[in-house]
Amino acid sequence: MYPKCFNQAPRYYLIIMAFTLLNLIPHWVSAQCVASKGTVEGVVYNDSNNDGLRNVTENGISDVLIQAYRSDGSLIGTTKSGSSGSYSFSNLTDGDRVRLTFSDGSSYSSSYMGVDNGSSVQFAQVPSCSVSYGMVSANDFCNSKSEIITTCFVQGATTARPAEPTIVGIEYGFNSSTLHENLQCMAKPVLFGDSHGRINPKKYFHPLW
Repeated sequence: MYPKCFNQAPRYYLIIMAFTLLNLIPHWVSAQCVASKGTVEGVVYNDSNNDGLRNVTENGISDVLIQAYRSDGSLIGTTKSGSSGSYSFSNLTDGDRVRLTFSDGSSYSSSYMGVDNGSSVQFAQVPSCSVSYGMVSANDFCNSKSEIITTCFVQGATTARPAEPTIVGIEYGFNSSTLHENLQCMAKPVLFGDSHGRINPKKYFHPLW
């Protein structure tokens, strides 16, 4: 006969294991593939949260130029990513190593390097099926709807003008003459940061004491 706490221990282990699997499955889904003989392939995708990992909400990017080179520097071939962002080089020799270069284009640049993004120059051994490239667009983080944030000081005690804004913003593209009030009157000056993302737009404020 074991104490009651020992009888319940397996349940806690199962909960911990389930939580771990739930966090790992999204990445397994995006990274799992079966390499075909003589082939190097992958996907070019919009890493909209700039974390180097591809999740199910991040779409592929088409028409990205990819070039493959042999170890002696000679060009194997050139292709472009398809409508889903996928690309492939075939008729290669298993065991050979190839160098892949990805062209960023005019509106995208390389995202944060991570498991699903190995930068614009990558090396792979044939066969490989997960040589992917994450890209970000400046329009996702800095666009006409982003705000220029500044402090707004008023003369006198804060109690005299309690409704006056301390932090105000105006659209980055100056498409509006209306100031957006971000924070009402505070007794202390503040340091602030303004971060805009297409997925999780946030503003950060921190008081100076």
